[in-house]
Amino acid sequence: MKSFRIYLSGLLTILAMAITGCSDDFDTPPVYTPTADFNEQYLMSIADFKAKYWQDGNSFIDTIRATAEMPHLYVKGRVVSSDEAGNIYKSLVIQDETAALAMSINQNNMYNTYRIGQEIVIDLIDMYVGKYAGLMQLGEPQLYQNREWQATFMSYEFFQQHAQINGMPDASKIDTLDITIPSLPTDPAGICKMQSQLVRFTNVQWKEPGQVYAEDQTSVSRNIVDESGNSLVVRNSGYATFRSNLIPSGEGNVVGVLSYFNNAWQLLLRSEYDVYGFHPVSTEGKKEDPYTVARAIELQDGGVTGWVKGYIVGAVAPGVTTVSSNDNIEWKADVVLDNTIVIAASADVKDYTKCLVVELPSGSDLRKAANLLDNPGAYQKEISVRGNLVKSLGMAGVKCPGSSSDFVLEGVTPPSPAAGDGSETNPFTVAQVQNGSATGTAWVTGYIVGWIDGMTFNEAGTKFTVPATVNTNIVIAATADEKDYSKCVPVQLPAGDVRNSLNLQDNAGNLGKVVAVNGSIEKYFGVTGVKTVTAFKLDGEGSGGGSTDPQPSGDAVFSNSLLGDEAGFTIQDKTKPEGLSYVWANTTNYGWKASAFVNSTNYATESWLISPAITLPAQNTTLTFDHARKFGDNSHLGVYISTDKTNWTALSVPNWPDGSSWDYVSSGAISLSAYNGKTIYVAFKYTSTSSAAATWEIKNFLIAK
Repeated sequence: MKSFRIYLSGLLTILAMAITGCSDDFDTPPVYTPTADFNEQYLMSIADFKAKYWQDGNSFIDTIRATAEMPHLYVKGRVVSSDEAGNIYKSLVIQDETAALAMSINQNNMYNTYRIGQEIVIDLIDMYVGKYAGLMQLGEPQLYQNREWQATFMSYEFFQQHAQINGMPDASKIDTLDITIPSLPTDPAGICKMQSQLVRFTNVQWKEPGQVYAEDQTSVSRNIVDESGNSLVVRNSGYATFRSNLIPSGEGNVVGVLSYFNNAWQLLLRSEYDVYGFHPVSTEGKKEDPYTVARAIELQDGGVTGWVKGYIVGAVAPGVTTVSSNDNIEWKADVVLDNTIVIAASADVKDYTKCLVVELPSGSDLRKAANLLDNPGAYQKEISVRGNLVKSLGMAGVKCPGSSSDFVLEGVTPPSPAAGDGSETNPFTVAQVQNGSATGTAWVTGYIVGWIDGMTFNEAGTKFTVPATVNTNIVIAATADEKDYSKCVPVQLPAGDVRNSLNLQDNAGNLGKVVAVNGSIEKYFGVTGVKTVTAFKLDGEGSGGGSTDPQPSGDAVFSNSLLGDEAGFTIQDKTKPEGLSYVWANTTNYGWKASAFVNSTNYATESWLISPAITLPAQNTTLTFDHARKFGDNSHLGVYISTDKTNWTALSVPNWPDGSSWDYVSSGAISLSAYNGKTIYVAFKYTSTSSAAATWEIKNFLIAK
């Protein structure tokens, strides 16, 4: 008891001193902020570190050694993972502005020390980097039964010897990447960069709504899916605190750490709060709930595709290329032309600003059934059409592929696809290829709906979105909206004009177009497909004849009208202020069009339209194109050439439009002889100022020998 009394007596004395000495001017104890001690001279970005040590394949292990030039090697990043909810197990992930890095650490509850947003500096010298089942991470080597070294759990003490906390946690400095399922890379460099990043998928649904995330003590794979049917595995632990929660229905957002396992992407949720914003899925624009005409007008040129319902009230008058008044529409049944219809919200509308124009593709089921020249009885009938909501002929419109599955017309039963005989004028159908009635070398037709990634023609390997990451094949189907690979036919694209013109990597605008190919009907990707293609027609035009592209005096190296076809061109906006949605846009009637004049305002911009890679022959070639300009002047416009898309040389254009009218002029022949045998890019440079912004239109792009 003596020691207790002494302790109690001393404690009371201290308390008395504290009470009598209490005042309002005491100092607040300083907050300790940890600071990492490292030499930034030896700091490397996570992306550069991963690229330096990356090896293809599912497993490897390497020791990070010091060199005379690099006695230390540091990376630093903020923690984006958390094991608090139990779904991420013995793993820590840091991310900088370039990439993310996972670490396998034999420790639980690391979130208490390494909270989300905490910056960590790691000295990598004498640590181990490798892969486990394809995921690159720091760890310790372990030899598995397959005699492959993989990176697995390092000791917590070993990790702490190499890691320093730097500053206080700040979750606001974490960058969550917004990505889509189709954009997940399949090439080694892309996989290396994207592994372990914190990502967000928006407007996705769960395949298993109403089910639990995982069974008790049993991990389960669930799936999120986007509007095009692309899916991604979400791996959930049977020990996660939210394992018994029910998966939400509807559409919303999912955040997680993007992991990788045995050649496949998967997502790891950090907590139940990574799943948020779920709401009932809108059916607007679906076949059962089509857009109204007024709504379709609001959505013009916004990248929207859907169904629209209205009444056929007329057709565009002959000779009209730009609708600018009610007089440009024939508001009657006995029209002159069969290539358009005009639809409105009601049968009595005669105001073109409240209407949509639907161009009727030549030879399509839609033209056969709905054009008023041959079907005057369709006048004032109700029709639903599916297509892209884009302007056409100067007014709001719907670009419909025109197959029997793309429209519903009152009183009309769309015809079933007729069987073909394999000729150019009557090609085999997709169904005939699949049922074995199409054989030999013949023409086959269908809609381009996707491409095959990898070596397997199956649900996972068949992609129905663009851009593609390969250019050697396409997938065709009987309808433009097919998403079931088993109803599709793979088509091999041999090098040359066929591949250059049809592949979806360079020609994303081909998706949904009608194509006919002449090739050998034989096994491809393990199923009956089309190989050794020697000729094609795209939307009725192409190497099979009937092309509206400019015809060269010699052989064409690259030829495209650019009318409603992006043709693999890409846009690089170097200066684009707020208030300006875009500078370059591809149009059906005017080709590529650039303008920085919006809502009576000129915007200062610099935007480049860059062609795909074009390999020139050894012979001399020339470039020609047609262009028109209004407003501004030609001094802000230019045409350039490059072999690397970095160093550009101005080309001398012989003829420029004078800007007095919208009349197109030919550029004149521009020699490319200095680039014989080289792969080149052609760029159209558009600039404007706050006081002058021209409108520049370009079509009929041709490089020929």
